[in-house]
Amino acid sequence: NLLIQIINFNIDVKNEEISAKLDIILGEKSLELDFEQIEQSENLELKERAMFIIKNQNPLNRLVGSIRTIVENVITIIGLVAIIVTLDIIVILFIVAILFVSFKVIKKQNIANYVYNQEFIPVNRIYNYYNDLISDFSSGKDIRIYNVQPLILSKFDEFIDKNLGSLTKLSRKQTKYQNLGAINMHIEYLFIYAYLCYKVFINSISIGDFTMYINAINGFNGAMQALISQFFEFSNMCQYLNPFFEFLDLQPKYKNGKRQLEIDPNNYELVFEHVSFSYPNTNTMALNDVCVSIRPNEKISIVGLNGAGKTTFVKLLTRLYRPTSGVILLNGIDINEYKYEEYIKFFSAIFQDFKNYSFTIKENISLSESNYVEDEVVLKILEELSMDKKILSLENGINTSLYKIFDNDGIEFSEIG
Repeated sequence: NLLIQIINFNIDVKNEEISAKLDIILGEKSLELDFEQIEQSENLELKERAMFIIKNQNPLNRLVGSIRTIVENVITIIGLVAIIVTLDIIVILFIVAILFVSFKVIKKQNIANYVYNQEFIPVNRIYNYYNDLISDFSSGKDIRIYNVQPLILSKFDEFIDKNLGSLTKLSRKQTKYQNLGAINMHIEYLFIYAYLCYKVFINSISIGDFTMYINAINGFNGAMQALISQFFEFSNMCQYLNPFFEFLDLQPKYKNGKRQLEIDPNNYELVFEHVSFSYPNTNTMALNDVCVSIRPNEKISIVGLNGAGKTTFVKLLTRLYRPTSGVILLNGIDINEYKYEEYIKFFSAIFQDFKNYSFTIKENISLSESNYVEDEVVLKILEELSMDKKILSLENGINTSLYKIFDNDGIEFSEIG
């Protein structure tokens, strides 16, 4: 028992480790893909299906458990068959025939479960959105001030009602299959008990043999039922993992450039040369035949109505998207030929839906360079923003966390005005 406890503890720890690593793998793949790909609904749904499986089904843990249970039951079955055949081979054949029917019933039940789970995954995205909305404190002020609670809760109610209907259908199917399985097993036991009682009455076996065979047959039935269930469990987990591997098989649509970027910030020219762009799965042009040149020290305003393509223009400039037609040139060279990590260092973009992270103030400013950037550089930036005195007055200075997710002493930007 002590050994089993030690093994189970280590298995639990490793399962948690594996689940965490699978999350990281999904995150790395998401970042590896082009921004344009990640925004596409089919890829978003595939990612959601992959995440749903890892988060809710724990497939690798269950696969390992299935293998262990299958091996245990095969060994048990071999031993019990050796006992039962001493009684009569007909009994074994009858039990196998009954178990074949059970196999078919369990198969239908597992197919129903799989279909339901696949149908539920897209809906789960909606649930996660509502759940994140009410648990994200950054939305809390708007929700309270504008009394959004009734709207959110009504949408939650609609979601629950819709899914209760699907769950009811699944429950009815499962009940039907469970009842069929129970009837099937009772028919088997009725035959077996009657047969063994007959053997006792004709003095073919003793009462002791009767007890031994009953126990052996019950154990055989239990082991076979477990073996069938684990067979389908194993098969289902392999099926459930398909979206995970499908998502990992996605490859970036565009290759990163290889050209080194050597540019004088005071002497360059960025040119949009007949650039047009339309979003995937639409024929509407977000930008159509745009021609413009940008040179050092120029201040340019891009104005237009909502949907005119201003943000799209910036996303093309920063290589989040690629033109549907035309080309963007930097000093006469297609910007996609440059190494992306070098090209993007020349840009600082603030989008409409910009994000502050629950990191320290220094990390929010320097991001991936935070381990290399000296504090003096960050303080210099804050001084230029007239924020240095306020932030230095904080107990942890530039190492103060934003928000209170990880640190009770964290602050929001509104407090640093």
